[in-house]
Amino acid sequence: MKKKIRVAILMGGTSAEREVSLSTGASVIEHFDRNKYKIIPVEIDMKGRWIALPDPKKQLPLKEQKLIKNQKLDKDQNEISTVPFLEEEIDVKESERIKDKYINSEFKLSEKANPILILNDKDKKIIKDFKSAADVVFIALHGPQGEDGKFQALLNLLDIPYTGSGVMASALGMNKLLSKRLFTQVGILVPKYIDINLRDWQKNREKQISRIKDEIEFLAVIKPVGQGSSVGVTIVKEEKYLEEAIELAFEYDPIVLVEKYIKGTEVACGILGNENPIALPPIEIVPKREFFDYTAKYTPSECDEICPARISKEMTKKVQKYALKAHNVLGCIGFSRVDLFISGDDVYVSEVNTIP
Repeated sequence: MKKKIRVAILMGGTSAEREVSLSTGASVIEHFDRNKYKIIPVEIDMKGRWIALPDPKKQLPLKEQKLIKNQKLDKDQNEISTVPFLEEEIDVKESERIKDKYINSEFKLSEKANPILILNDKDKKIIKDFKSAADVVFIALHGPQGEDGKFQALLNLLDIPYTGSGVMASALGMNKLLSKRLFTQVGILVPKYIDINLRDWQKNREKQISRIKDEIEFLAVIKPVGQGSSVGVTIVKEEKYLEEAIELAFEYDPIVLVEKYIKGTEVACGILGNENPIALPPIEIVPKREFFDYTAKYTPSECDEICPARISKEMTKKVQKYALKAHNVLGCIGFSRVDLFISGDDVYVSEVNTIP
């Protein structure tokens, strides 16, 4: 019998996109083929601990059931006993309880859990059993501390294969400012923008507001440089709302991007493949709110996603061309989703999501 590939699915994390990640993880777990893969769900809690949970589709054999009670962090949370990974199992009732939470996409950290890695300011201690427990890691994390290259770098150091783009492409995809600079260098259109750092804003906010009025005008889109899922994003129609929107964006990143609002059709184009990636049919995004914000993205009733997009064949090819170009210039691998705007005959690339 062929040995199953052991896949650890990382989800949760400490970023503002934690709930989105948990939803992604639930979907990934649901669709894996258990005939080929052994699934190891791993939730990263808000303290940075990695928590191994049972596969919600697999009932633990009675003879293997044991309560987890020996895996305890010390007072400083900087040491964990090195009991072999997943050697101690969760009992039937606990398994069913967690399974119900997976089904309902309500991930709450179990008190009876199996910490296998802890990352904190005092000590970054990696438990040696993790590497021997998983053949590959499926990264279902979103936002900083997950999608920005940090976990990719950690897994590189551990020499553990993982899905998706590497360190550099992940970091560039997460940083909207650096990615825009790269796009313009290869002839990809991006919305007109300026960036404001927190130091300059605190020193002279009136000057920065004047820059926005002179260079961007209104409508303006205010967003943190290093966030996704439209977290901290505001569309500003009038100057009187500008300061509040910028302050909100600074809550998530020390650099804020101010973009010219592009009026037109919003589309998303998926990219698949390694050596020879291909662009998938574009999806037209039709939010029922003011824009494709966090609520619209993750509430089905708040947005229509039409595939294929209601655009001409010529425009479809143009969207796919620039989506693929943006994917490649960042050095993405495996998959990505490129967000674009169509205005007249022009196609603007907004950003590349390395973990869509």
